[in-house]
Amino acid sequence: MAANDLKRASKDVVIRTSNGYRVRCKPIATKLEMLAQNIAAKYTWPEPPVRTIVGPPNPDGSPAWETEKPLVQDYINSEAATEEQKTAWAAFTAAHAAVSSEYNADAGPARIRMIAIQGIELADDLDDEWIKRHEFIGLTVPQGDLERQEYFFLNELLGDFTEDLGLIMVGIMKATGFDKEMIADAEASFRHTMGRIIGKAKPEKAEPDGDTGETTGEGSGEGGLVEQ
Repeated sequence: MAANDLKRASKDVVIRTSNGYRVRCKPIATKLEMLAQNIAAKYTWPEPPVRTIVGPPNPDGSPAWETEKPLVQDYINSEAATEEQKTAWAAFTAAHAAVSSEYNADAGPARIRMIAIQGIELADDLDDEWIKRHEFIGLTVPQGDLERQEYFFLNELLGDFTEDLGLIMVGIMKATGFDKEMIADAEASFRHTMGRIIGKAKPEKAEPDGDTGETTGEGSGEGGLVEQ
């Protein structure tokens, strides 16, 4: 799926999920970024180790100046890096990965929940047939409005989780007014992130899984652009 698979129809960005639902994407990209920043602020992120850079010597032999610069991977890969610096960098990257894992497990479901509740709306009317199908196969559909919205998003609207969510994310960014280059970069970043956290941060679908191939609103089909 490329960013240009989505086009703006009038003032709307409408996509069809792989389960056949047409959804209108809302301009909440900045809200999603604020949510991510708020969650990130809850964690204590490790500071990278530093190396000291000194200037040319003064007449008395002391350095004219010195400054500290954070270590980066390119420097660690160079011949200039000392074993002590490599050890410090390894400890930093391990600590950063641990915090990132906790952050992804927290931020992933929160972002998906915001998308489900505030980021989309159905472009077509919805009846209660989907509820009857879920209850018939033994699933419990939540009664609360917000809980039901999230449940519907995860267990009915989305078919191919990563593809559909990626398409919706692109739609949200397009509706927010992002340009094509920013959308393409964000889509690539999204796919990379989802590749790391899927199965860990992704909210679990309802059990039993069952075969939901026919659980669609507009008929099953490949997700993508819908002209309106």
